[in-house]
Amino acid sequence: MRNNSYISKGKIDRLAWIKVLGLLVWSIMIIRVFQIQVVQSGEYASKLERQSLKRVLIRPDRGRILDRNGEALVLNADVKIKVKNNARALKRLHPYGSLAGQVLGRSGKDGRGQMGIELTLDAELRGVDGWTYRKLDAKRRIYDGFSADAWQEATSGLDVILSIQKDIQEISETALSHGVRDVKADRGAAIVLDPYTGDILAMASYPEFNPDARKVDHHRVKNDAISKSFEPGSTFKMITAAAALEEQHFSIVDTIDANQGVFKIYGDFIRDHTKRGKISFAEAMAYSSNVCFAKIAQAVGREEFYRYVRSFGFGMATGIDLPGEEKGKLKSPDNWSGRTLVTMAMGHEILATPLQMTMAYGAIANGGTLLRPRLIKELRTSRTSEVVQKIGVREIRRVISDETAANIRKTLEGVVEYGTARNLKSSKVSISGKTGTAEKYDVKAGRYLYNSQNSSFIGLIPAHNPKYVIMVVVDEPRTFTSGARTAGPIVKEIAEKLYYTPGLNKEEVAHVNHTKEMPNFSGMSKKQIEVLKTKYKISWLGDGNKVVKQSPKAGTSVLDGSVLELTLDGFKNSVKDSLTHWQEHRISLTNDLTSGVL
Repeated sequence: MRNNSYISKGKIDRLAWIKVLGLLVWSIMIIRVFQIQVVQSGEYASKLERQSLKRVLIRPDRGRILDRNGEALVLNADVKIKVKNNARALKRLHPYGSLAGQVLGRSGKDGRGQMGIELTLDAELRGVDGWTYRKLDAKRRIYDGFSADAWQEATSGLDVILSIQKDIQEISETALSHGVRDVKADRGAAIVLDPYTGDILAMASYPEFNPDARKVDHHRVKNDAISKSFEPGSTFKMITAAAALEEQHFSIVDTIDANQGVFKIYGDFIRDHTKRGKISFAEAMAYSSNVCFAKIAQAVGREEFYRYVRSFGFGMATGIDLPGEEKGKLKSPDNWSGRTLVTMAMGHEILATPLQMTMAYGAIANGGTLLRPRLIKELRTSRTSEVVQKIGVREIRRVISDETAANIRKTLEGVVEYGTARNLKSSKVSISGKTGTAEKYDVKAGRYLYNSQNSSFIGLIPAHNPKYVIMVVVDEPRTFTSGARTAGPIVKEIAEKLYYTPGLNKEEVAHVNHTKEMPNFSGMSKKQIEVLKTKYKISWLGDGNKVVKQSPKAGTSVLDGSVLELTLDGFKNSVKDSLTHWQEHRISLTNDLTSGVL
């Protein structure tokens, strides 16, 4: 009995402990549930909300890129494409396909610019991201019908207004494409510049690049107008002429002995294509005489010549608002050989870009001021078209006087009138300019490719009062090599088509190539000539009253609007004033060099 009683009592004690333990567990659970549902309810509700909501970026509309007249060159397509992190970006659309493709560039699926203007102004075009929340179900899928209490609206990017004129760009690209293929060349570049504002009206490269293409062909992406460094050849003789005339080593009527086309220097020979004796400075430019320009360069001297080359912007970037610009190559005089001066004077032993050459000729066209090229004119809001930023004309420095610029323009007229580019005469528009041909220089290998050339022509349109500077360079032509036969016809085609572009003033833009015989003004008074109101642009020399000399001479066949230089009987007194002006200009250039401006 005692044993059975003891056993029963032990079972009762164990059951009691189980009940106590169960009660304790339930108590803990009730307390925990109370803590979660009452004490920490807000914290867990917030955690649940965070786990079921996703913060999503709202991509803004990317700004458009427009030409100077408001024509859309790049805009956003209506079709949206998915990108990483479930964000969305608008696909960019180029309504004119490859037109100005290398200039415009492209943006990626992430909405960021990758090249061209799209890269340069990526921050301005991209705008500011917005954000909102999306609710997710148990499988992390977006739950429709949910409206977030907090969000930030996206701010659209700015519209960019370029200096490019669509019609002129189209004309240039078409002419360049035809011209490069006609001479069986590899590549080519063309630039049309407004020399008074620095506006790039067209910038074309061949082969063309379509930003809408799925794959990027790097052979087509390169913008040769700014990234091609080449020896410019005889187009560079304009710089040599500018230094010689500005420093008064020569006038355009001075004679130089062309030595029958042969000039010996440092054991080597410089040769001309045609044997000639004594010719004028202007004729030396028209015939592109290497011998004469070697002598001109020697008269200028290395230090003076180098200063003018730097002043015209060579050896440094132009500052155009595009990525990938090369600055060319200009050696310091300390690294020149004995013949570098004369070879550089003819456009060798120096590397330049097409844009550098264009801006230098722009200074000749506008009267002597080097400008920074302008590709971006304005930034505007996309919704209201309010102007946020306006880019003005940017002068870099005056490189030569207006008189020197006018004299150089006169010599460039002879190039087309009777010189190396006489095949470019047009019945529609007057053209002046300079040809250039040089062997290609392989920068990586450090040697010349003697069977490969770059040919170029830079034209001023119209010749007597330029409104445009047109530069074309052709890479490795295989039918002809001279600039007059390769790049020149492309410039001529662009110039003639500009004459027919709707909206342009034909009378102002293009001057029909009518010639007339120059009258004899010798012996006439200044007042008599002013009363005549001639069609010539008169440059007076001296402070007297009676004409004692004129250039061009009486009886010479000239274009309406040509520069007429009339020397008065008081010229000797004015020489002193002129020399003072040149000395002041030289001091200005020296100060620029000392201050690091050049």
